[in-house]
Amino acid sequence: MRIPSYLLTETVEVEKYKGKSAYGYVFDDPVSYRCRVEPNRAQVRTLSGDEVVTSFRAFLNPLSNDDDVPPLSRVTYHGVTYTVEQAAQQRGFSLSHIELRF
Repeated sequence: MRIPSYLLTETVEVEKYKGKSAYGYVFDDPVSYRCRVEPNRAQVRTLSGDEVVTSFRAFLNPLSNDDDVPPLSRVTYHGVTYTVEQAAQQRGFSLSHIELRF
């Protein structure tokens, strides 16, 4: 079951992380998502094993059934750019929604 649209009151721009190049990180073009953003301080473990504190948790409906947002992607929320520290696809019988911590 997808998140009802009346709960998706915010908009974020997501630039998905694609990898590294000789000049630094490489990202896809930004895509706008309607989502629900909650201030939520949480201590999470990054891919490299470090523990960091995130400030927000966002819930968004995927654009397609195989859509994902990898960690290290960039999220722009209210004009400020954050790094996605944790991303999880939430599934029921199919892909329900994506939860991001940044």
